[in-house]
Amino acid sequence: MKAKVSIQIAPPVDPHTPEEWQNAVDAADALLHIQSAEAYGFITGAPSVNVERCEQLLEAARRRGVTPSAGNVERYVAAYNEGRRK
Repeated sequence: MKAKVSIQIAPPVDPHTPEEWQNAVDAADALLHIQSAEAYGFITGAPSVNVERCEQLLEAARRRGVTPSAGNVERYVAAYNEGRRK
């Protein structure tokens, strides 16, 4: 019997370093894509997403010149799915 796993993928609350900003942007962007896919019925069982917080992080990051990394959505989906399989 598989154990029920609950993971939360969330952007950092208060990024400071360039690495933290990149992680925050990648998480926020991926979560918005995942939320949209669930809203349109393409997927089910997605994690809860704070859309307003993600949008705020993306806007703040844009002002700093930080943009989402290529492939970030795929990486987050893979990590989420891996966590659900454990």
